[in-house]
Amino acid sequence: DVGYEAFDYGKIPHLFLHLPLLGTSDWALNYIIHAPKFSCDKENRDNVRFSGNSEETKAKANANRELTDLAYTLILQFIDRNLSLIKNRKLLTPVKYRLLDVNDNTKEYFKTQQAWWVSEMESREYVENENSTLLPSEIKVFDEELLEACTQNESLLDAIYYLFAKAGATAPVCPKKVDMLYWSRTINDWYDDKENAHFLSVAHIADLVSSIAFEEIDLDQLLVFEQYLADNNKTKVFDKAILPNIDLSLCTSEDMLDAVSFSGN
Repeated sequence: DVGYEAFDYGKIPHLFLHLPLLGTSDWALNYIIHAPKFSCDKENRDNVRFSGNSEETKAKANANRELTDLAYTLILQFIDRNLSLIKNRKLLTPVKYRLLDVNDNTKEYFKTQQAWWVSEMESREYVENENSTLLPSEIKVFDEELLEACTQNESLLDAIYYLFAKAGATAPVCPKKVDMLYWSRTINDWYDDKENAHFLSVAHIADLVSSIAFEEIDLDQLLVFEQYLADNNKTKVFDKAILPNIDLSLCTSEDMLDAVSFSGN
């Protein structure tokens, strides 16, 4: 087949100045850039300089910024021409600039780059769901808490996607299940775990549950979600009407203390 495939470059260096710069194995983006005119920030050539104090080092830093800007322009031009031909396109999307152990000028530059790249990533069809490709800006993903819980408990992920299917048109737009944890991690990194419009929390899932008409066949999957709430001290969520009574009507925990509500009579 004619096409391309994206790979996760993992811990190999991402920036090259003839030879790999060993300090770039955790570079912010999953692209490899080689520029013979890069200048390093240390004599041991382990990273690229992006800020400087003297006129000479500032000039070198600006030249490095211009080189990476050119590389990013070429990368995005290639993606725009070929995105539909790229297999595993989600692997094009990680963005996480390292803000620790850098000086203030470099940190501000990296923050600007992070915001710019996230804006670029949001606006291209990198996300696959069951029926189509989507812009990241269109999807919902798990917040950090749900991401950790579903990473540790695959049954919880299965249960939540069962609830999405049961909710039908009222369910949030999400990546396909096999990609949900990847996209949740990626978008958490984009926004550095800050609140944003993408995140689905336990409370959001509970609100969705309260709108679903359940049948007996659904109760095992509902129980997986509610057991997670009980096991993790999320009992406040039971103030929402998510507990089925004998007639499968949904009640709050307070309602369930009432014999009439519990029995459904």
